[in-house]
Amino acid sequence: MSVQTARISALETYDIRFPTSRELDGSDAMNPDPDYSAAYLVLRTDASDEPEGHGFVFTIGRGNDIQVAAIEALRPYVVGRRVDELCADPGALARDLNNDSQLRWLGPEKGIMHMAVGAVVNAVWDLAAKRARKPLWKLLADAEPEWLVSQIDFRYLSDALTEQDALELLRRGHEGRQEREWQLTERGFPAYTTQPGWLGYSDEKLSRLAKEAVADGFRQIKLKVGDDLDDDIRRCRTARSVIGPEIRMAIDANQRWDVDEAITWTRALAEFEPYWIEEPTSPDDVLGHAAVRRAVTPVKVATGEHVQNRVVFKQLLQAGSIDILQLDATRVGGVNENLAILLLAAKFGVPVCPHAGGVGLCELVRHLSMFDFVALSATAEDRTIEFVDHLHEHFVDPAVVRDGHYVAPLSPGFSATMKDESIATYTYPEGRFWTADLAQRVDTDPRTGATV
Repeated sequence: MSVQTARISALETYDIRFPTSRELDGSDAMNPDPDYSAAYLVLRTDASDEPEGHGFVFTIGRGNDIQVAAIEALRPYVVGRRVDELCADPGALARDLNNDSQLRWLGPEKGIMHMAVGAVVNAVWDLAAKRARKPLWKLLADAEPEWLVSQIDFRYLSDALTEQDALELLRRGHEGRQEREWQLTERGFPAYTTQPGWLGYSDEKLSRLAKEAVADGFRQIKLKVGDDLDDDIRRCRTARSVIGPEIRMAIDANQRWDVDEAITWTRALAEFEPYWIEEPTSPDDVLGHAAVRRAVTPVKVATGEHVQNRVVFKQLLQAGSIDILQLDATRVGGVNENLAILLLAAKFGVPVCPHAGGVGLCELVRHLSMFDFVALSATAEDRTIEFVDHLHEHFVDPAVVRDGHYVAPLSPGFSATMKDESIATYTYPEGRFWTADLAQRVDTDPRTGATV
């Protein structure tokens, strides 16, 4: 079959869960026992010489089946489409999904349905990059500015970012991109690590991992806070004593506080010189973030992993609510919407430091930051990508960090492809791991994992 006539023949889904709660990996003040999970999909074609497209939404366990069901609801919108047309214009699919009247009623452009749209759109970008034989960051960096602009939905943004603004930013970003691409492949992109700072870890484990992080070249670590102030003071003191005054230390409340509480708590931790306070309050509270930012300076305010769409990011920037923008690869509607968010950040001059605390997120967000460095913002100053050393072994093209820097991926695609063995083992509840685990817990609901 000619590649020009190949079509999407199947959209397959998998409920994949990893038992990270057993070691308290990923634990924070709002999520004390997360099982890092992925609502995962594969786009297959009817041509044997075509690659597959892979995508997913990150969740933390229960409810992953609901996210899978949302992705499955999009199957009729994708199966049967011509592969060459999809890959030439992923934005057309994004617009079709976001503008469908039935789907919009479930959002619009937020929540479970919007994340499902993002997973499918990301899978198309993965397919497009594989067909182009380029990693996604390079596919984007090599693209003509006019084409990139055509991929973005400017609805609701034009009071802050117009198509002409975006075109000028991208044309400016293209200047000198070959030199920055060389720098990226030689040095990589700065990373920071959350590995020492999970809330469930002991002080001894925190100290050991913080010391190892500095030895491994990281210039910033992050601690989870927000459950108990006395504990946070002790843990911050412990971490600062280990890493010294030159290493940045960020703190992350994961939306735990009201506005006044966020101000009081952050001021109480200010003696340890935190670089930023992350998610100090609800991600929807634009004015609350602005109030916190005014009150806790010089501590910076960062947020974004739970910001549901480009419109809220626009408002956070317009209101001067954040110093650091933390986009997420699977929270919004895919690469197209993240391009809009990167352009908004560039327009307002706010550094982007993506969230990557979850299965597969390190693999994805590195492409977005690397594109931003090579062909948009043209700088890595005060920009860094979160790194969490969990579950990379399950990916075909895993994230690699050396000397505190993400290594630029060179394999074609969006690095979303999981290994077949991992899918077979950790699909819930019929995968090999969960079959054996649930057999030992005979009084457990096989769909939710809850004791009955």
